[in-house]
Amino acid sequence: MIRSPAAVILALALLTASGCATHRITIGADEGGLRPAFEKSQPFFVYGVGQTKRTNAREICDDHGVARVEVKLTALDVILGAVTVGIYTPSTVEIYCSGSGDSSPLASPAPSGKSE
Repeated sequence: MIRSPAAVILALALLTASGCATHRITIGADEGGLRPAFEKSQPFFVYGVGQTKRTNAREICDDHGVARVEVKLTALDVILGAVTVGIYTPSTVEIYCSGSGDSSPLASPAPSGKSE
């Protein structure tokens, strides 16, 4: 049995650090140095069982074209899931548009109403 608070904190930190994951979908050639044109944390409940969220990448990128879509469990997402014992389990979606790595930002990202 773990009795030391430091051991409990260390065990939680190791558990949290090991839970990060990324799903990356690359469309066409992967352009290095891209900045996300859209980034949003999406809520899921009870480990996301049977739930879906939709974000229209084509609407967000307009004429630029979609370069990459990533769905991540960031460290914060994992911590929130652990603290709520899986009741609230967010994930973060990032959409990268072709040509978004240049110094000028894209036209303003789509309003949050465009994602479901």
